[in-house]
Amino acid sequence: GILIADRNANLSDFFNWNLLSDIPSSTEPFDRIVKFEQWVLAHSLGSPEVIYANEGSGWIPVSGTEGVQTQDIALAGEQVIFAYSNFVQVRNTTLTNDISISSYPFDESVRPRATIPGDDGDYWIGDENYGLVHYRTSDDVSSISPEGPFVNESWQIDAGFGQLYIAHGELKGNFDNNFSNDQHSGLEEGQWAFSEALEDFPEIRDIVDVRIDPFDPDKKYFASFYRGLLEYDTSSDEYALYSELQGNAPLVGSNLLEDRIQVGNLEFDQFGNLWCTNNYTDNPFVVKKRSGDWASLDCDALSGLALLGEMAVTDEGQTWCVLPRGAGLAMLQHNNDLENTSEHQCKTFTTAVGNGGLPTTSVLSIAKDLDGEIWLGTAEGPVVNYSPLSIFTNNPVDFQSILVERDGNVERLLGSESITAIAVDGANRKWLGTLTGGVFLLSEDGTEEILHFTETNSPLFSDVIKDIAIDGSTGAVHIATEKGTLTYLGDATDGGLENECFDIYPNPVRPGYEGPITLDGLIQDSEVKFTDVGGNIVFQTFSNGGRVVWNGRDFSGNRVSTGVYFALVSDVEGSSTCISKILFIN
Repeated sequence: GILIADRNANLSDFFNWNLLSDIPSSTEPFDRIVKFEQWVLAHSLGSPEVIYANEGSGWIPVSGTEGVQTQDIALAGEQVIFAYSNFVQVRNTTLTNDISISSYPFDESVRPRATIPGDDGDYWIGDENYGLVHYRTSDDVSSISPEGPFVNESWQIDAGFGQLYIAHGELKGNFDNNFSNDQHSGLEEGQWAFSEALEDFPEIRDIVDVRIDPFDPDKKYFASFYRGLLEYDTSSDEYALYSELQGNAPLVGSNLLEDRIQVGNLEFDQFGNLWCTNNYTDNPFVVKKRSGDWASLDCDALSGLALLGEMAVTDEGQTWCVLPRGAGLAMLQHNNDLENTSEHQCKTFTTAVGNGGLPTTSVLSIAKDLDGEIWLGTAEGPVVNYSPLSIFTNNPVDFQSILVERDGNVERLLGSESITAIAVDGANRKWLGTLTGGVFLLSEDGTEEILHFTETNSPLFSDVIKDIAIDGSTGAVHIATEKGTLTYLGDATDGGLENECFDIYPNPVRPGYEGPITLDGLIQDSEVKFTDVGGNIVFQTFSNGGRVVWNGRDFSGNRVSTGVYFALVSDVEGSSTCISKILFIN
């Protein structure tokens, strides 16, 4: 309701405030009160939602506002602007309509969230889809949007080859369809582009995962939890939709709702085959082979009503898959043979010793690391399987929590955190996203906390992390939060097959520069010695994946003198070496 008090009373005393009783819906919530000319306007969130007006003779509903969702009320001299969920009205002092804005010249869809008047009879609209819209006349409308994704919301992201792609669809809390029209955004060569798939396939909904093709980065694949698999070729700007409905793929309708082809997650294997989860079906794994053919694989440990989450496909021929809603984990062992399915083995994992030994069946995320170990994010912290090939042997190895010492006590690493995302960088370090605690960077074995980002100590938009994707070519760590996606410039890239020393930056190092100096093009864990022209070692370290970072200081912490220095690089066996030269100017 609305509370009123005598302005001469002690307004900090609650007992001096009284509930306004003569307004309809007096006990319903109100969120705005505006004084406009002779009127007092009050926006009720009751049922129905309505704007009431009072010019001294009692409260009346403003015509046309009953049952309409109001986003904003703004004053514009002798006019008042009502911003509704899908149109804008500008009304005069009699509260009748002067102007109605229900479409733009460039789109019939209007999604206002806030409005203000301009100085020359124009209006500015904060639009959900088009950023800041400047409305002069119905034919003179322009949009001003900052560079960035189409919308803030992200479900899954993928990065590589200097690209970032975001799947904007989102499922409900019970993993049911949300019927979102938000498609995808992509960043390439510093330019953002947005999906136009709806023009060719208007039935596309709920884009919930994305993968950049590692063998052909021009091609991107998107999982639609409603209509199958969407392919986008940026070189030709063409889309293709794959499903049984299209007659070109064995992606079939759900056993629960046949009209929904619920592809939820995607993952490439080492051969460039694209794995898809085909939810609530008898063959939950469908693979688009590199050849263009398809394979449809069952899992006898899962029913035809199984919901599948994130996947990790190993080089040894195992496909691990999260089972949402607290159902645990599944693994299909196919030995990289997609034809001879009679030899396939599949099982699920629980908290039982000998059957996974999970701390909880609430598994939220998964990743394979560079050593072939399987990392899980659970509602009770991360766990690791150090010997995944043992699963179908007589001595299967369970998942293990990582034990760390805190204040003299041994405890499970991040045991009170829900791990919603795991990504492995070029140095085999683990980036963990959490439900409420931000982002952690851990050492290769997880026992050392290297970084911890939260919204209070970093630019993170929120501590609620949805996904993390690392571009191995640049070291960029892309973090999707509940309020948007941002990028941290990491210090690890993917290691190469040989040391090449192909890029050192900056070079020369000029006076006043205090940032990092990076050398790329290295084998993982290469030893790097920085020497002066006399061969004296001034600093020595090891590469993070394919990149080494130096701060330009010697072992004593002093900035090196003006001159030429050499980076002498060698892998651990001493069989692959390279030399790079760098100039310091002080």
